[in-house]
Parts: sequence; structure tokens; C-alpha cells
Amino acid sequence: MVGNTIIGAAASPTPIGPAASATPTSISPGQSANEVRVSSGNDDVEESAAGWMYLDSTDLELIHDSDNQIVGIRFNGVNIPSGATITNAYINFAVDETASAATSLSIQGEVSPNAAAFTSADRNVSSRARTANVVSWAPASWLTLGAYQQTPNLAPVLQEIVNQAGWTSGNSMVFMFTGSGSRVAIAFETNPAQAPLLHFEFTMNASPSNTPTATFTALPSATPTASPIFTFTSTPIAPTTTYTAAAPSATFTNTVIPSMTYTVAAPSATATATLTQVAPTVTATKGTPTKTPTKTKTPTKTKTPTKTKTPTKAASTNTPAPIVLLSSPGQSANEVRVSSGNDDVEESAAGWMYLDSTDLELIHDSDNQIVGIRFNGVNIPNGAIITNAYIKFAVDETTSAGTSLSIQGESSPNAAAFTGADRNVSSRARTANAVSWAPASWLTLGAYQQTPNLAPVLQEIVNQAGWASGNSMVFMFTGSGSRVAIAFETNPAQAPLLHFEFTMNASPSNTPTATFTALPSATPTASPTFTFTPVMPTFTFTFTPIIPTFTSTFTPMPVYTDTPIPTTQPSEVVPIEPSATPEAPIEVPTEVPPTEVTP
Repeated sequence: MVGNTIIGAAASPTPIGPAASATPTSISPGQSANEVRVSSGNDDVEESAAGWMYLDSTDLELIHDSDNQIVGIRFNGVNIPSGATITNAYINFAVDETASAATSLSIQGEVSPNAAAFTSADRNVSSRARTANVVSWAPASWLTLGAYQQTPNLAPVLQEIVNQAGWTSGNSMVFMFTGSGSRVAIAFETNPAQAPLLHFEFTMNASPSNTPTATFTALPSATPTASPIFTFTSTPIAPTTTYTAAAPSATFTNTVIPSMTYTVAAPSATATATLTQVAPTVTATKGTPTKTPTKTKTPTKTKTPTKTKTPTKAASTNTPAPIVLLSSPGQSANEVRVSSGNDDVEESAAGWMYLDSTDLELIHDSDNQIVGIRFNGVNIPNGAIITNAYIKFAVDETTSAGTSLSIQGESSPNAAAFTGADRNVSSRARTANAVSWAPASWLTLGAYQQTPNLAPVLQEIVNQAGWASGNSMVFMFTGSGSRVAIAFETNPAQAPLLHFEFTMNASPSNTPTATFTALPSATPTASPTFTFTPVMPTFTFTFTPIIPTFTSTFTPMPVYTDTPIPTTQPSEVVPIEPSATPEAPIEVPTEVPPTEVTP
């Protein structure tokens, strides 16, 4: 087989949601994590050795069921952006039958940027093109009904799919399981809330190679004859992208939350648009945990616990109860784990601080103490609405005594680190919201236990002035009784983990508006440089600048015409010779002055 082959040892599974195993995966800063569950009975199917298709099986035999079959699993709405780097991925199965026979499995994906739904046509799984990358899995024994088991890291398989031309966030993926042996998992038909679940983590390239460009169509001259149209398309690439285009001067400033302002200097126009931020959409399908399976099975599902309490503080391979919460459409989900031994601490009744305890007694340890837990890099945007949140603990000692706990947060927009100063937990201001927790018995070492919903506590912290995404939160546990959890000092991968889900208070239907003001000049300037901080949704908006209208006003002036006026000239006088005979005097005409003519 061409490509990468990852050999997965029979390791303990990693937790997902509130149900997890003893070796969880920590989410590193800069990573995004998400989950999507099988959402239809036709998305987890079996194909027999003869090629017959079973679309409605109530369980998934991996792999032997009278013969070695092929199992196909399809996940819809896989929200991984194009260009992402997959850092971790796995599929979680809930145990439907206990089994311990040696089993060897191979896992590949379908080589398709958007895998089609399964059909009843013969060999509808095996006929699909497969990824060059294959991951091998030799699962450990499955001994607890309903417990979760996870595959090894499937990142190479997901990366090969995401790298294909045509991949878009929200597309579908298919995974195919072949091999020998038997492990039997719950299918969607038996319990949708325990159907196979895909967990994936990724980062975005800091220097994207597919830099978006801005395209401009401007007027050819300084005397516009029609309105130019500027079209800008932003494809989300994180974290920062620079756009350069030869066009009339333009400057773009994108503030991701809560709004964006774009200003364009173009021929004869300035366009200013204010856009309302739309939160990224996470598509997930919520299970229906109230469904009661009617299927009967042989062997019988009788739990035979064989583990006795011997608290040696070693990681356990047992997995937790089958309770999984999913993000609803429109929500974002993330997790952050205690990242330092000084971030899970105890304060005695006398006020002494224990910063390096190897376990966390909740609450009684010779006296009723206070436990403080600090989480760094909590990526909740300002203005988010918290819909679900909880803290998960890994069991360090088995206990069943009645226990009553109260959980509050520190009333600070960015909680400071714990110190060795006396009463460094109890002296901190606490949230008005408190959540009560009466935990059930903790009977399995290494199993995960989670608090009730802490959304009111997180919401109060996030609503404070000064809160910013990436700040730190502190939670304080008080009460009575005893439950003992693994601390960072014993196993960092099993230290307390905060899971949170939120939505943004924004409406995707909001339409951007633009206001235009005409410029007095239409002379293009030098080529601009555009800097964007992209927003996850892809959007296109159009600016149509207003062309100034010029009106000339003429005031007519009076017209004058000069007409020359003729004048009368005197007649020529002819001298007359005197005669001997006097004659009567000759009358000489008198000059008549010209008559004035008014034009």
C-alpha cells in the first residue's frame, strides 16, 4: 500500500465529550477541535464478503460476523477549512458486546472531497476509491458495555482527504474498516447518542500559500460615464492575509469582533461599509439519548467488574460511562486542560497552600479543604453566549461516600496564577453564580467524571469588562465528602479539563449596508495594499460608488446694436460774379443740425 501506515498499539482510548478514556488528548494553543457524530442509520453500514449491503444493522461487527466483512462509516458536516493541518483525529465507538479475542484492523478513508451517501447497491463500500494512507489498529479487550473505545490517530487519512481539490469545510467523509477478529460497537439504530463519533483537531497555516486577491474594475478616464463597481471576495485564511492589487487607492481594516469597516478611494467615490460579524457555524447532529434499544443479544450484557481498589496512581485503561454531549448547529466547542502543576491546587482549612499535590481531594483530606483549578487560554470571544460547560476529572481513588460540592468561579476577567501565599484560593472574589454537584460513586480508576453544566459561572466571567478570548479562568470547589481526582503532577494528560460550548450573539441574515460620499476628484492614485484578518464565513459584497453630477447654469446678457445715423452736409456754395445790376440777395441755406435718433 502506498502512503503512510501508522501502527496503533492497544492503547487506552482518548476521552470525547463527557465520556472518555484514560489517555485524553490535550488541545494545544492555536489549535481548533471539533466533533461530529453519525447522524443517520444509513451512515454506519456493513458489507458482507459476498458484497451484500446492510444499511440498518443495530450493531457494527469489526470485523468478523460469519465472515470478514467491511464496515463503512460516513460523517457529515466535517468543519475543517481548506488548507488546514490536521494534528489529531480519531473515531470513538461505544462497546455493544464484550470481547477480548485478538483483533487486527486497517482504517482508510474514501478518496473523495465530499463522500456520497451509502446505498444498497452491492459492494457500495468496497467499490469506493481508498486513501493511500492507512492506519492499523490492534484494539485492547473491550470489557465494559457502553464504554468508549477510540482508534489510533487518523490524522494522515483526514489530511489526504482535506488536501484534495474540491474539499470545503462542511463536506462529508467516509472511513472503511477491514481486517480480522471481532469488536462489536453500538450502531445509530440502537442509540443515536452512542453512534460512532469523529473527533478532529487542526491548525491553520500561518503563512497561507493561496493568498486571496482583490479584483477591481475601475473607470478608464477622469470623466466617468458610468458607475464603477468594486467586488471584494474574502476567503477565510488564518491568521492574517495581505491583499495587494493595482487599483485606485484603497485601505481595508478588518476587526474580527464585533464589526468590520472598509473604506475605498475610487474614481469619484468613497464607499464606507459596516458589516455585522457573523459567528462561524459548527454543524453537528445531536443524538437522541432517550431512545431505548429493543435489541436482544447473545452473549448477555452482564457487567462483571474485576477491578479492586488499589490506588497506585497509575493510568487505567477503563473508559467512562456512555454520556456524550454534542454541539448543536451554530455552536462552537472547545476544550482546555490544566497546563501546569501550579494550576490545580489545594488550600487547607487553616489556609495553607499545596501547589504540588499529586491528587485532588474533593473535598475532605483530614479536613474540608478548598480546591482551586485554573485554566489558561480559554478561547471564548467577548459577547459569546455560553450554552454548555463542564470540568472533567480522571478518577484517582475509588469512593462512594455521600459527597456534596459547590462550584464557583473567580470573579475576574483574567484570573491570576496561584501562589504559595496563605488562603490564595479562598481570598479571591467569587461569582454570584454557584453550581451544586452531588457526584455519583467513583468506582473505576482512570475513568472520567464530569461536573454539571457550569454555563452560568462561565457566562458571569465572560460578561465582565476586560474579558478577552484567551484569558484565564479559576474555579473553586467547596463542600463536604470525598472524591479523589488525578492532578497534573501525576499525569498531565489526565489533569482536569474544561469543555465549553458557545454561540455568538449575531444573526447570519444581517445584510451589510454601505454609505457613499462623492469625491471632488477622479484622478487615480498609486496601487494600494490591503490587509485583512479573515473571518471564517466566506462572503462577497459589492460597492457601487456614486458618480457626481455637475450642472451648469447660464444667465443670458442683453445684446446691443449700434446703427450709424446719417447727417446732412451743407451744399456747396458757388461764388457769383457781381453784376452791374444789383440783384436781389441770394439766400444761403442755413445748416440744419442732425436729428438725434434713438436706437
